[in-house]
Amino acid sequence: MGNIDWRNKFDTPIFFVTPDVKRGLGLEDVFPDFHIIVSVWDELIPVLRRKGVSIFCLEEIRPNNSLIMNSGQLLEEKAVLDYIKKESASAVSQIAFFKPSAKLDEIIKMKGFRKVGNDSLTNRYFENKVNMPTVLRGLAEYLLPGKIKRMAGFSFKEEAERFSLPLVVQFGFGWAGKNTYFIEKEDEFNLLKKRFPHTLAKVTSEIKAITVLNNCCLYHGQVLISPPALQINGFSLLSQNKAATCGRQWPAVLPDIRMEKEIKDISFRVGDIMNKNGFRGFFGLDFLIEENSGKIYLTEINPRLTASSSFFTYLEKATDRLPLLAYHYAEFSSVDLPLMTENGKDEIAGSQLSLRNRETFTKIKLPQNFGIYGFQDNKWRIKRADYNWKEIEKGEIIYFPQKRKLPESELARIETKMPAVSSSYRLAPWVDNLFSLNL
Repeated sequence: MGNIDWRNKFDTPIFFVTPDVKRGLGLEDVFPDFHIIVSVWDELIPVLRRKGVSIFCLEEIRPNNSLIMNSGQLLEEKAVLDYIKKESASAVSQIAFFKPSAKLDEIIKMKGFRKVGNDSLTNRYFENKVNMPTVLRGLAEYLLPGKIKRMAGFSFKEEAERFSLPLVVQFGFGWAGKNTYFIEKEDEFNLLKKRFPHTLAKVTSEIKAITVLNNCCLYHGQVLISPPALQINGFSLLSQNKAATCGRQWPAVLPDIRMEKEIKDISFRVGDIMNKNGFRGFFGLDFLIEENSGKIYLTEINPRLTASSSFFTYLEKATDRLPLLAYHYAEFSSVDLPLMTENGKDEIAGSQLSLRNRETFTKIKLPQNFGIYGFQDNKWRIKRADYNWKEIEKGEIIYFPQKRKLPESELARIETKMPAVSSSYRLAPWVDNLFSLNL
C-alpha cells in the first residue's frame, strides 16, 4: 500500500466483535492494535495467529456451551468484556462490527466504548428495501416499478395482470436473497399472504438482468466509490434459491462503458442523501442492468460493512491501494487519511464464491480442511494451509469449509484470482470441475 505511515495514526485499540472471524478481516495485519473477538472456532484462526493477528475465541474457553451467533450477545459476555479491559489498558476501547443492532448500541453506550459504525436505527432506515421510494426521492427513475402494500391487501389476479409472471415479492429486510420470493402460482402467493399478512412488501415483475454491486464509504462527507463487481447469482449449481447471492467478481465487464459512469453517478447521489441523513462510513449498493434495454435499476442499499468488504479489502491491498475499509475506521476514529485519487496502478481482480446448494454439495467430495489448492494430475490437491492473497497464484483457490452447516447458511467459500463467470455469464470451466472432480 505504498507509504503506509498512515496506519500508525490508528493508535487506539480496535475490537471487531463477530461470531464469524471472516467478517472481521481485511486490515487485521495493518492496524497496530487490532483484535478480533469471535464466538465460533474456525480453522482460519490458528493460521491468522501465526501471522501475529490477535484473536479471542469464546468457544476455546467454553467448548461445550451453546454457541452465540449474535454480536450483541457476544459483546455482553463477561469473558469478552474482561479481554477488552485487559487489552485496552487505560485507552478508550473502539468496538467495530459487521452489522449494527440495538443490543450493540445498548452495550457500547453502557460500557463507555467508542462505536466504529452507525447506530441500528440509521441502519434500518436505509436498509429497508420497501422504504426505498421514500428514502430516495428524486431517484425514482432508477427504482424498479412496483406496488407496495401489506401482503393481506394484495390480490394475485390483479398483480398477475399488472405484472408478468413470475411475480417478485420482496420484504423490507433480508440477507443474501432471503425474503425475496419468485411466485408463479396463486397458491404460492396466498401462502405468503397467510404467513405474513401484516408484512409490508413490494411486488414487481422479474426482469432478465445481471446484478452488479459496488462498495462505497462516506468519509468526512465525501463519497468514495469502488469499481463495480459482478454479483454471482442465479446458478443452480451454487444455490437452489435463484435470488441467493453466491459470490462476486471484480472487475465487472459491463456491456457498455457508459454503464460504469452511470452507476458511479447514482452512487454519488445515494451517498449524498445518506450523508444528509446522518450516515457515515462504509456501505454497498446493488444494481440490476436489464439485458435488453441496458437500463440500470438500484435495488438495494447495504448501510454497513458488506458481504464483500473483507474480500475487496484484500484485493485493494494487493494492488497497493489505500482501502475503503481504512476510511471507514478513520471516519469513526477521528483519523485524517489522504484521499487517493489515482489509487493503485493495477486493476482490481478476483472472485469469491459461496456454495449454498446442499444437494450438489453432498454429491461431491470437497476437502473439509481450510487451505490453498491447486489443480494437479487431474485433481485439486492441497498445497499449503495459508491465507495470503498476494501470494496466491493464478490457478489456485483458497477453500474455506463451513464446519457447522446451519440451515440456509453458506456451506463453503472459495476465493481465487481466476474469473468465476465468463463474459457470457456462464460459470467458468474450473468451477464446473469442482463439481465433477474430487478435490
